[in-house]
Amino acid sequence: MVNQLELSSLDCFLLVSNAVEGEQLINAVAQLSGENKKSVYSHWGVTGGGFHNRVDFATRARVDLKILQTCFSFVSGSETELSRQVFATASTLFSEDIKLPSDIKAPTGFVHGYDVSRLFLAAAESVRLTDSSIDNRRNLKLALESLEPSVEGLIKTYSSPFSEFTSDNMRAHEALEIDDYCIGQYDQSNVMRIVQQGE
Repeated sequence: MVNQLELSSLDCFLLVSNAVEGEQLINAVAQLSGENKKSVYSHWGVTGGGFHNRVDFATRARVDLKILQTCFSFVSGSETELSRQVFATASTLFSEDIKLPSDIKAPTGFVHGYDVSRLFLAAAESVRLTDSSIDNRRNLKLALESLEPSVEGLIKTYSSPFSEFTSDNMRAHEALEIDDYCIGQYDQSNVMRIVQQGE
């Protein structure tokens, strides 16, 4: 696919893919772009699956790979009491694999999974479960859409993160705002670091 593109006329690529497809595209762009370095702005999907181990630093640098992700990072963000607790728990539960913050695989997925789980559990506290899965799903959805009080997460403290979805309220189920996103890059040690805060 990449060899069909007119690389010389492109300033940058926007990439939305998982790690496997991202690896193929980044390697191909690096080979074909020659001296004309191309910027690639990627969705965080590439940060899972060992992408950084299969696409080395030199290749990533040839394409100036930047990754859109949420602004919290265990390795390049401000610590909070919650982030210290979360890392301590993760390193205890997975002591063979996680000794340093940089050992967390797919860090963006870890952070998103943690925050959405906290939101789900907070909403579930107000729901009385029944034998009806249909009623349970509906009641959990309503609880999420009217979630109070605020819930502290790694990315931010969520205050009324969801509301009722309508054609006039298309972002009702988006808990994150533009200021919650940053640009990250892998360093020479294959560690994802925040390099540009959201604006």
